[in-house]
Amino acid sequence: MEQTIYRGPHPLVGMTLSNLGSVHGEMLDHKTALQYLQRAEKISEDVFGEGTPHPQVALIWNNMGLNYKDMGNIPKALEYLTRSLQMRVAIYGEDTPHPAIGASLVNMGLLMAKLGNIDMAATCFEKALKKFRGSYGNRTHPSIAGTLDNLGIIFSEKGDYHESLKHHREALDMKQDLYGGKPNVSIALTLNNLANTYKALGEHETALGLFRQSLDIYEAVHGKGALHPDIAQGLIGIGNQYVNLKRSHEGIELLQKSLKMLEEFYGIDTPHQDIATCLNNIAFAHDELKEFDSAIQCYQRALEVWRQLFGNEHPNVAIALNNLASACTNSGDTTRATVCFEEAVKIYQLSPCNPQAHQAFFNLAKVCLLQGNKIKALANYVQGINALQLLPGGVSLRPELVSGLSSAAQILFEGKSYKEAAEYWERALAAHSQMRTAPNVDIGKIQFNLARCYSELGDVEKECSLHEQALQTRLQQHGENSTDVGLSLLHIAKALQKAGKYEIALTHLQQAADIFKVLAKTSPDSKMFLAAVYKGMREVYQSMGDQRNTAKYLSEVMRTLQSTNQEVEDSIFDDLSSETKSLLEKFPGLRPALKQAATTVKMLEFWRNAKDLNAAALLVWTDLALPRRTLSKPELKLFAHFLADIGTAEQFHSYIRFMETSYNDVISSEVTFRCLATFGELCVCLADCSALMCQQLVTAGMVAVLCEWLENFQEQCAQDKSRSTLVTYTIHTIHNCCKVPDVRAVLKDQNIIHLLAPYLKMEATSTRLVALLATSYLSDDDETPQIDTDTMDYIIDILEKALQEDSKSFEGYSALELVMGIGTLCGNTANRAALLERSAAALVEKLMEGGDEEEATIATSTICTLLAD
Repeated sequence: MEQTIYRGPHPLVGMTLSNLGSVHGEMLDHKTALQYLQRAEKISEDVFGEGTPHPQVALIWNNMGLNYKDMGNIPKALEYLTRSLQMRVAIYGEDTPHPAIGASLVNMGLLMAKLGNIDMAATCFEKALKKFRGSYGNRTHPSIAGTLDNLGIIFSEKGDYHESLKHHREALDMKQDLYGGKPNVSIALTLNNLANTYKALGEHETALGLFRQSLDIYEAVHGKGALHPDIAQGLIGIGNQYVNLKRSHEGIELLQKSLKMLEEFYGIDTPHQDIATCLNNIAFAHDELKEFDSAIQCYQRALEVWRQLFGNEHPNVAIALNNLASACTNSGDTTRATVCFEEAVKIYQLSPCNPQAHQAFFNLAKVCLLQGNKIKALANYVQGINALQLLPGGVSLRPELVSGLSSAAQILFEGKSYKEAAEYWERALAAHSQMRTAPNVDIGKIQFNLARCYSELGDVEKECSLHEQALQTRLQQHGENSTDVGLSLLHIAKALQKAGKYEIALTHLQQAADIFKVLAKTSPDSKMFLAAVYKGMREVYQSMGDQRNTAKYLSEVMRTLQSTNQEVEDSIFDDLSSETKSLLEKFPGLRPALKQAATTVKMLEFWRNAKDLNAAALLVWTDLALPRRTLSKPELKLFAHFLADIGTAEQFHSYIRFMETSYNDVISSEVTFRCLATFGELCVCLADCSALMCQQLVTAGMVAVLCEWLENFQEQCAQDKSRSTLVTYTIHTIHNCCKVPDVRAVLKDQNIIHLLAPYLKMEATSTRLVALLATSYLSDDDETPQIDTDTMDYIIDILEKALQEDSKSFEGYSALELVMGIGTLCGNTANRAALLERSAAALVEKLMEGGDEEEATIATSTICTLLAD
C-alpha cells in the first residue's frame, strides 16, 4: 500500500521493508530477511543520500549486521554493525549518552563475545552501560539491566566469578524493582545467568536451586503445566544441571519432557532451533553415560533440524556435525566421524573467522591420528592453528592455541622433523607465557619434549636449559617425589654426559634413583624407571673408564629388572583363551616362566620409550627365545598360545615400527639387527606350534611387516647375509602360518604368492624349498609350482634324516611339516610322479607308523594324496 501511495523512494517504505526483514529474521528466514533489508538500505540511501548520516540508515545497517550474524557470516556482521555504530556516533556525537549508541555497542559486544574476544566484548558492554546510564539517569531501565547481565556473562567467561555474581545480582535487583516484584521472563533469564555462574564455581546445588526458581517464574507467567517454550527452557536448565550432578538419568527424563513440549508447541515436523538445541542436550547426557548409540541418534536428529533451518553451509550445521563426529569417535566409528568432521571443516572454510572452526580442525586431526594418518592430522592441526589466529583479539584469549601447537609439534617430532617440531613447541611456550589463564596443557611436558628436540639437533646447551626448566616446572606441579621429576633428572644427566660433565650427571642420576626407589614401593612401573637410571649410571661410568662401577650398575640394571617380575600377578592367567587354560592345567609348573615372559613383553614398551634396544634384545632372548629350547612340544604349544593371548605379536609389531622410524638403516646397525633377528626367529618358532599365534601375527600386522621385508630385501638378499637371515625367518613364518586353514585363506587374499615368486629361483636350495612349500599352500591345485630336481632331492633327503632323529626334525624342519608339504606339492601331477619315483611314499609311511596321533593322521592323508589316481 505504501509503495502505491508513495510513487518513488520514501522513508516510510524503507522502514516498512526493514521491519519486514526483522520479522523474517525472527522467523529464522534469514535469506528473505536479508532481501528486505537490502531493499530498505537502497531506498533509504536514495532518500537521504548515499553515506549521509541518518538514524534510519543506521538502524537498517544494525539490523543487517544482526541478520548476517545469525546467518553465520561474521565478516559481514562485523562490517554492518561497525558502520551502524559509526553512523550513530556521527549523528549524536561521540560523548553524547544516547540509547541508540548504547544499543549498537551492545550488539557489537555480543558479536565480540561470539568471536571469543571477551576483552573487546567487555569494553563494548561497559561503554554501552555508560551510555544507557547517561541517557536514563538513576532510573531503572531494561537496557541497563540487560547490559549488566551481559557484563556478568563476560566476567564469568573471564573466570572472575565474584564480578559476574555482582553484575547479575545488580541486574536482578533492578529487574525486580522494574517489574514491581511480579513474575517476569526477564527475571527468569537473570536467574539462569546466576545459576550458570554458580555452576562454573562448582556450587551445583545452589545452581540447581536458581534454575528451579527460574522455572517457577516461567510457570507463574505462562501457567503451571502450560505448553510454552519458556517452560521448556526452564526444564532444560534443571535437566542439564542434573547431568552436571551425575544424575544423568533424571536429567534425560526432564530433557525428554522439554523436547516433547517444544515439539507440541512448534509442531513435531516443524524445524526450530529450540528443538535442535534440546536434542543436543539430550545427546550430551547420553554421551556422559557412554550410551553412544542413543547420543548419536539425538545428534543426528539435531543435525537434520539445523539443515532444514539453514541449509548445509551454516556454522550451526558445522557445530552439529562436530558434535555428531565426536560421538562417533567415542563409539569407535572413526570412519563416520571422519566424514562428519570433514564436512564441518568445509563449512568453516567458507567462513573461516569463526570461534568454533579450530575445534573442528583439531578434532579431525585427532581422528586422523587414530587412523594412523599423521600427514593429514598435521595438516588439520595447522589449519586449526591458522583459524585461531584469524580471530580478533590477542593470543592471551586463545588457550587452545597452545595445545594445537604442541600436538602439531609432536607429529613433526615423531616424523623426525626436529627443527620444525622445535619451532612449534617454541611457539607453544611463547603463547603460553601470554595466557591470562593457564590452558589445560602440561607445560612441563612441552619443555621436556622441546629439550628432546634440541638433543636430536645436537644443541646440548639448549637441551640442558630446557630440561632444567622442565624440572623446575614439574617440581612446582608435582613436588619432589614424582615420576616426571625423576625423568627430568634422568634426561638432564644424559645431556650432561654428552657435555662431558660426568660428576654432575651422576649427582642428578643419584637424585633420580632416590625418587624412583621411593616410588617403587607403591608403583611397579617405577622399578623400570629405576633400571633406566642405573643404566644411565652404567653409561656414565663407562664414559669415565670406571670398569668396576660399569659392571656394578649393569648388575643393578638386571637385578632391578628381575625384581619387576612381581608386577605380573596371577590375574594374568584369568583372561586366557580356553585352549590355553586347558594346556596350563596340564603344565602348571610353567607358570613362573610364563609370568616372566609376560613381564618381558610388557617391558618392551618401556624399553622402546627409553630407546634401549640392547636391554630389549637381551630380555627377549633370555625370557622368550631361550626357554623354548628346553620345552617339550606340548609345553611349547602352551608357551606360544600364552604369548599370543597376552598380545606379544602387537608388541613385536610396535617395536619393529619404532626401530624403522628411529633408525635410518635397521639392518646396518648391529643392535637393531639383533632385535629384528630375535623377533624373526621367535615368529618362526611360535607360528610353528600355535595356530592362535599365527592368527595374531596376521591381525597384529606382523605378517605385513614380514611381507615388506620380502619385497624390500629381494635384490640384496643373495649378497647380504643379514637380509638373507631375515628373509629366511620371514618365509619360514609365512610357511608355518599357511599350515593353519583360516590363516591361509587370509594370506591368499594378500597376494603373498607374488612376493614369494622371486625366492623360488634363489640359489640356496633351503630358501627355494621353504618358498616352494609356502607357495604350494597358497596355490590352487592346478597352479601348484613344479619342483626342480635339486629341491626334490633335498626335501627327500632331509625328510629321511628327520625320521632318523629322536626329535623327528632336521635343519629346522620337522618330519610332520615336510610330510604336510609333500601333500600340498602333490597338487601338481608332475611333482607327485617325481615324489613317488624317489620313494616318498615309503618315508611318509614311516611317520604314519611311528608317529604320534597328529603325525599319523597327517601322514595318512598325504599317503592317500600320493597314491591317488
